[in-house]
Amino acid sequence: GEGEGEAGGDEEEGEEGSRLWALRLLSMRLAPLMRKPGEVRGSAAARWYGALASELSQPQLDALLPVIVPPVARAADDASGHVHAAVKARAAEVLALLQRAASPPAFVAVYQRVQDATRDARRERKRKAALAAVADPEATARLRIAKNLSKKRQKARKLSTMKRQRDGGGSLGLGTGKKRRQD
Repeated sequence: GEGEGEAGGDEEEGEEGSRLWALRLLSMRLAPLMRKPGEVRGSAAARWYGALASELSQPQLDALLPVIVPPVARAADDASGHVHAAVKARAAEVLALLQRAASPPAFVAVYQRVQDATRDARRERKRKAALAAVADPEATARLRIAKNLSKKRQKARKLSTMKRQRDGGGSLGLGTGKKRRQD
């Protein structure tokens, strides 16, 4: 009698473990979608993370936090412009939901690790750039010139697009340009 109950408990734990494994795998697969251009895929991933936060128990959620928090936090705190505005807003909502649903020590620990990793990566990029500037100043100058040319071309494209939008009908005389004042 007692042996059966223990075996059933182990089976339930194994089933829950495989369920958490599947959720972890799916969450890891959805993580890159949070930083893709466009709204649809990132919003779908954010909705998935939000659903996990609202449906899982606190211990289950705490076990998945290391997989869920990094992509959500990176999307919510994005300053690069790579994340669509709607995805960024939804990620901020999901982050707040995760903060409420998870145990505070677990959430704070994972969130702090994400912030530390972001800070360390930024520091490492700056260090490498400074080292490259010292090691090969000509290559650094070429890169800087190429970057400035790229910015100049982008600005010219933007102005050209704005000019075309302003002219609307163009030289076809379709009447979509500026209206003449009649006195």
